[in-house]
Amino acid sequence: MPFGAFAPLPFRLGDSGKSGLTAEQFSRVTADLVAISATLPLAVLRIYDNSSAFEVSAYRGRNGVGLSYAPSIAYTGGRTTLTWPSVIETEDGRFLPWVITHAVATSSSPSARQATCSVTANTVAVDSWNLAGSAVSSDYVSVVVYGQWGNPSRISDYDGDVDKENDFTENPIPYAAMWYSDIQQQRGPAYTSKADALVSAENLAMARLQATIANRYPDKLRANSTPLGAGESLPYWQEYLAISRRPSESDGDVRRKLLTLYRATSDASYSSLETAVRSVLGDAFVSLELQHGTALSSPSDNTYWPTINPGPVSYDLGGGAWLSDRAQVIINVTQPGGMTQGEYNQLLNVQLFNVVDRMLPAWASGKWVNETTAIVWDGFYWDDGSLWDERFDWGS
Repeated sequence: MPFGAFAPLPFRLGDSGKSGLTAEQFSRVTADLVAISATLPLAVLRIYDNSSAFEVSAYRGRNGVGLSYAPSIAYTGGRTTLTWPSVIETEDGRFLPWVITHAVATSSSPSARQATCSVTANTVAVDSWNLAGSAVSSDYVSVVVYGQWGNPSRISDYDGDVDKENDFTENPIPYAAMWYSDIQQQRGPAYTSKADALVSAENLAMARLQATIANRYPDKLRANSTPLGAGESLPYWQEYLAISRRPSESDGDVRRKLLTLYRATSDASYSSLETAVRSVLGDAFVSLELQHGTALSSPSDNTYWPTINPGPVSYDLGGGAWLSDRAQVIINVTQPGGMTQGEYNQLLNVQLFNVVDRMLPAWASGKWVNETTAIVWDGFYWDDGSLWDERFDWGS
C-alpha cells in the first residue's frame, strides 16, 4: 500500500512488493531527472525567414510555451538574429540567467537550402543560403537551442539525497491501514465493511487522523531530535551549531555539515579529528599529519616567545608572540576534478575551518596544504578565537 488513501503525503520509501519505490529506486529516478534536465534543449522554435516579414511562427521553451515567450527577432541580409533576455523570471519568482551554449538550425528544404547557427550567451544568429552559396530568405527554419537556465539541476531539486533510507515503520503496511482495520473491527458486524460506504469513509478519516497524531508526529519528533534526520528543525540546528548555509546547498548538504559538527563534539582525539575532516572534505582529503617535534629542550625553529626568541610582529596579539608548530596539525588536501575554485575555497576556509576550530584544543593549531602548491592557510594564533574574529570581522 505505498500510495492511496492509507498512505498520505509524504510518501514513505520502501518496497512493499507491489508498486512502492525503494530509496535506491528513488535515487535512480531523481538522477534520471537530472540527466534529462541537463540534456533537454532550452528552447525549440520555428522561424519564417522572409526579408519583408520575418517572424517566429512556433515556440516551446523552458521559460514557457507560445509566441509570448519567444525571443525578439531581427533580420539583416540573410541573417536572422534571435535575442532572449539575459535574465528570465521563473514561475516561482526567481530571476535566473539564461545562458546559451550552442544551437542547431535545420531548413525546411535541406535539399535546396542550408542553415547554420552562431551563438552568444543570449542570442542565436541563423544564416541561410542556397546550394550555390548565396544568402536566401523565404524559408522555414527549425532552431533547437541548448544551454543552461540558472544553476545545473541536482537530485536535491527533486527531493533526492544519497543518504535517504527505506522506511520500516509503514512498510509494508501504513499506519492508517492498521488504524482503519482496528476501528472497523471495534465497530463490529453491525456496520458494513464495504469500501464505498459512508461509514468506511468515516473510518478512513479517523484512521488517518490517528496515524498522524499517534504515529507520524512522534516519528517526526524523533527524526528532528538530531541533525541526522532534521527537517523542520534544520534552522534550529544551524543556529545551535553556528553554521552558515549557502544558497546552492540543499537540505541534505546542510544536514551532513551539521552531523559532522554534532559528532565532533565528543572528543579531540586523532581518530575523531581524522573522521570529521575526512567527512567534510570528501574527495578533497589526502591525509592528516601531526607534528610532535623533538625534545622539549630543543624547540623547533618556529617556536617563539618573548625575550627568549621573539616572534614576528604580525603574530603579536599583545604581550609578544607566543607561537609554536610543535602541536600543529597539517591537513593535506587536493582540488577534486569538477570542483570550482570558489567551491574549493569555501570548503577549506569555511567548512573545514569550522570543524578544526571547534575540535582542536587551545594549545594546538592547524593548517591545510594543497598537494600541488605551498601552504595557504597559516592556521590558528594562540588566542581564543582571534583568527575567527579577524577572518569574519566580528570584532574582538
